[in-house]
Amino acid sequence: MASIICMGAFAQKLDTGKNYVLVSDGGMYLDAMESVEIESSLLLGDPGKKTPFQVWQLVKAGEGDNVFLLRNAGSLHALDCGGEMRECKVLQWSEDITNQNQLWELSAREDGFYVLRSVSSGLVLSVPDGASFGDPVWQKEFREGD
Repeated sequence: MASIICMGAFAQKLDTGKNYVLVSDGGMYLDAMESVEIESSLLLGDPGKKTPFQVWQLVKAGEGDNVFLLRNAGSLHALDCGGEMRECKVLQWSEDITNQNQLWELSAREDGFYVLRSVSSGLVLSVPDGASFGDPVWQKEFREGD
């Protein structure tokens, strides 16, 4: 079973004025690993590092109530699915609010966390079983039980 990357937001409404960390069910953070290069893979980071490259900002997209671009606070690049419609590693790219590959629908779970689904591909942010710090983050098909 894969681990889903989620975002904690216990308020009733997502706030574009706040910073968030994106965390796997296993407690690892989505991390740009101090890279400011476009096309660099996003990896699982150690929550103990506490760097701006583990922080994400929501930018409201005009698609719907819960559709956002996610900007990394350290690199200032956007979370991007790379235009792939298959399971693959996600990356960061120059921010473009009109680029469907950078738009993510956030769906609330009962535990107060949100699942992130790519508007472009329909796949969710995820990590494979047994993933550890430094491993890449993927977009994968959501499976019941994940």
